[in-house]
Amino acid sequence: MAQAAQQPHPMSLDAFLAWEERQDTRHELQDGQVVAMAGGTAAHNLIIQNIAAALRSGLRGQGGGCGTFTENIKVLSLSGNATYPDVVVDCGQWSLTDTVAASPTLIVEVLSDTTESADRGRKWFGYQHIATLRHYLLVAQDAPSVELYSRDEGGSWRYRHVEGLSAVVELEAVSLVLPLAEVFRDALAGVANVG
Repeated sequence: MAQAAQQPHPMSLDAFLAWEERQDTRHELQDGQVVAMAGGTAAHNLIIQNIAAALRSGLRGQGGGCGTFTENIKVLSLSGNATYPDVVVDCGQWSLTDTVAASPTLIVEVLSDTTESADRGRKWFGYQHIATLRHYLLVAQDAPSVELYSRDEGGSWRYRHVEGLSAVVELEAVSLVLPLAEVFRDALAGVANVG
């Protein structure tokens, strides 16, 4: 979640990256404006953990070198924005000292009232132009519902809406199937624990 901070002049991406290294808290750069990141709900956090755990476990068995990262790894867009996706999978070359996912294959954003318009708008527009990105997954917090954008071989984006705890999301680019029962484990009010 983000909270806008007013600043008199737009900041360049290079200036932002140098400035942010010296900060104690995370910030995003949105159209030249620095935005402080705010905390999220317990449900938001559980969903992020569930997705990251499922992806990490599934990718570990493939031996392909994909890394699964949560919330503290930035993604840079061609429009000059710097964002912190909730979950990002990088299947390119990465190291343990990286602070940026240079080759994201999958980006996940868990929707909230304060971030949904940016996740569906500005962020999604910027993410579409990342050449390595194959999947963009938007995850609801209050119902077992996800929306998946997948880039086909021709470069066009396909949309799929999946809902229900018995449903699965197919992430072809990383050869994984993500059960919604795992995504929403312990994270939905009024729903019995699914495990």
